[in-house]
Amino acid sequence: MAKMTINGGDAKESKARKLHKRTVGALSANHAKKFGPKPLKTVQFGVVTVTGEAPSAAVVKASIRQGTDALDRALTAIVTPGVKLKHKAGMPLYAADPKNPNLLIRQLGGKSERGRFESGKFVKL
Repeated sequence: MAKMTINGGDAKESKARKLHKRTVGALSANHAKKFGPKPLKTVQFGVVTVTGEAPSAAVVKASIRQGTDALDRALTAIVTPGVKLKHKAGMPLYAADPKNPNLLIRQLGGKSERGRFESGKFVKL
């Protein structure tokens, strides 16, 4: 079972560190009595310290395999370029004009028109 300690300000941090040392010692002694001398692992994330049994090689291997499988599933979505936009019929789609950065291209009803916004309205050229 893992034990978590959250360290606070200066005064609290000193008390928390003392508690952490006592807790790790107690965990280690109790664990050794029950299961033999299995090492404990302490990991710190910012001000949070977690102490627990060190994972076995089999657990580490299984975790790496699960992480790799998850990355493989996500990889196709991550590396596929572009964005799929769903829009309703009659809703214009605007994009920057690659030939002139001061203009826009409006796609509406199967037609593409170049123009710009003036006073909040699209004005085609």
